[in-house]
Amino acid sequence: MQPEILFVSKKENTGGAAYEDQIKKILEGDYVVSVLELNSKKNNIFFFTKLKYAYQIKSYKPGKKYDILITNKAGVYAGILKKQFNKKILIFHHYFSEESAYPVVRSILKNRLLSNLKNFDHIIVVADYWKKFVAQYVDERKIYLICNSFNTKKIDTVKRSFQKTDFKKKYNIPDDKIIVYAGNALKIKGYLDVIAQLDAAKYFIITSGNKDKNTQLKHLHLQLDATEYIQLLCAADITVILSKFQEGWNRIAHESLICGTRVIGTDIAGFGELLHNASQIIYRDGDNLQELISKALDDDKLVADGMNYASQFNLEYLNERWKTFLLQMWAGE
Repeated sequence: MQPEILFVSKKENTGGAAYEDQIKKILEGDYVVSVLELNSKKNNIFFFTKLKYAYQIKSYKPGKKYDILITNKAGVYAGILKKQFNKKILIFHHYFSEESAYPVVRSILKNRLLSNLKNFDHIIVVADYWKKFVAQYVDERKIYLICNSFNTKKIDTVKRSFQKTDFKKKYNIPDDKIIVYAGNALKIKGYLDVIAQLDAAKYFIITSGNKDKNTQLKHLHLQLDATEYIQLLCAADITVILSKFQEGWNRIAHESLICGTRVIGTDIAGFGELLHNASQIIYRDGDNLQELISKALDDDKLVADGMNYASQFNLEYLNERWKTFLLQMWAGE
């Protein structure tokens, strides 16, 4: 009889959600996987959202026993009934200290998160930076590193058929402009800083995906399917992410590297780790972004180094790491 897993998560358009979707597909072959999708629609009063998570979890098939619970921070905030699960696994993507605008709320959430880490049998992190962070609060032997991973075969297939001239024609991009992909149009992700520092006469800036509410964008912002998104990454001359967010990793930057696109970014949390490991360019306050871009475009080694590092994190890696972890967990190692 196959072991049963309850996967508790939120439905979001984020890198963390993409990682969790990949894990669900891997586990479905060897386990019976049930998914409790928490209602992620926010309330005006922040704590109501957390209370809503708690109600959803506690009212979902009450009394039902599972072999394994896999959850993210939403499950931590909601509170987990220990008796329902033989093993409890937390996927810890990142911790953003400014999750709430109110200092008192931030303090309460931080204490709840960090104090509840000990309630999990194992904690999966996506970067060595976060392994060291979590190790401040729990036994390091409970922490297991499994990095973000990507469908490199699909990316390579799109790359082979991609024509940059067709992309530029489709979106009316002049031939004399440098295409800069600035990621999501979210202030916390730094796209406004990219726009502010680049001369519109020389650079063509593109963002995609998530964007701040009630924001009128004057540059090209795209909503793309998976194939079109890869085409965008291939079309960009450079990806520039000046994030202020405590990144778990940064899937946009990682996918850019697989596509052979150079990356400039901030030295922050898991994102900084990615950039250092892939030998890309770090942006620091006061740097001249246009000079950094010129330097990057003149350095072909950035392309080779980035691709060599990023391409090793494929679906085969993810499958092997998760299955090895679960085997070791059952063996009590």
